[in-house]
Amino acid sequence: MAGSVPTRFKVSMSAPAPIRPSSRRRPGSLGETTAGDAMRQIRFTACPWEWLAASSPSCTLLRAEPLGCGGHELQGQVLGRPRQHRLPEPDASGLWRQHELRGNVAGWLPRAVRCRLRHPHVRSLAEAQQYRPCRPVVSHGHWDHINGLPFFSPIYHPHRSFLIMAGHAEHTGGIRRVVSGQMTTPNFPVPIEAMKAKVTYEDFNVGGSFRLDQGITIRTAALNHPNGATGYRVDYAGRSACYVTDTEHVPGKPDQNILGLIEGADLVIYDSTYTDTEFMSKIGWGHSTWQEGVRLCQAANVKTLAIFHHDPDHDDSFMVDVEAQARVMWPGAIVARDGMR
Repeated sequence: MAGSVPTRFKVSMSAPAPIRPSSRRRPGSLGETTAGDAMRQIRFTACPWEWLAASSPSCTLLRAEPLGCGGHELQGQVLGRPRQHRLPEPDASGLWRQHELRGNVAGWLPRAVRCRLRHPHVRSLAEAQQYRPCRPVVSHGHWDHINGLPFFSPIYHPHRSFLIMAGHAEHTGGIRRVVSGQMTTPNFPVPIEAMKAKVTYEDFNVGGSFRLDQGITIRTAALNHPNGATGYRVDYAGRSACYVTDTEHVPGKPDQNILGLIEGADLVIYDSTYTDTEFMSKIGWGHSTWQEGVRLCQAANVKTLAIFHHDPDHDDSFMVDVEAQARVMWPGAIVARDGMR
């Protein structure tokens, strides 16, 4: 696309109406989540026919959409859960789990696509007439991050093709073994051989980078998490977004891997499970704090921090307070919530 129409590419994360705690929420409404949900995924849609997915307890989808002038726009939206799933706690909107960051490189992917593998809009991929190769990239192999894959209907379609990539699974025998391991008796009744799509598995070295079509570069970094995890940075047309979870920091020692990955990024989506106070009793659990996210982003000259991967014990009232404190600490911090773009 170089040499043609100038590309206008921006990060749009304007917040919707403020979160208002509510003791009464309609059960099953879009946006509600439960801690028991195991089908969670973060996706970076990299180009019209390839998507890059890194699984997570939170959902983030990076897409790009053509503007009227012929350029492109990167925008973000936070989504909740499908209507058929129920919320166990009344004072929780579900903002702590499901996040989608959208943007679209050429606009050929359906706007209705959502990050959740079992979300109705994701299932619509299976019904699409245009079957495009996809590249799911996994952040790490813990079951709460990958066991939505057996329920992803397009992977059972013989006309679909996938290249599933991971940068942390070699010591466990590779990403194929990780995926197949959860699809064995008595864990799951359907074996990996039932996936009729053309599925290829590839393990890459963390710390390197690779390119997709249309000038999209993916950089990776090792994260501090039990059994390992991979952070990602997507660069396109002079703009960038980073996905950094799951990871645990060491107090007083900024993670150099993360600083190198996020330097100068427009948007960083960071594992903000705890507060600094809570963290001291959670050392070794593999997660970080929103305050550490702020400190890292300030040190790396990041424009916007998206506080996400919220602790399920943090209800809406708690998150309202977190956002207020974060804005005082650094105006570039926002709390991911349902409906955010």
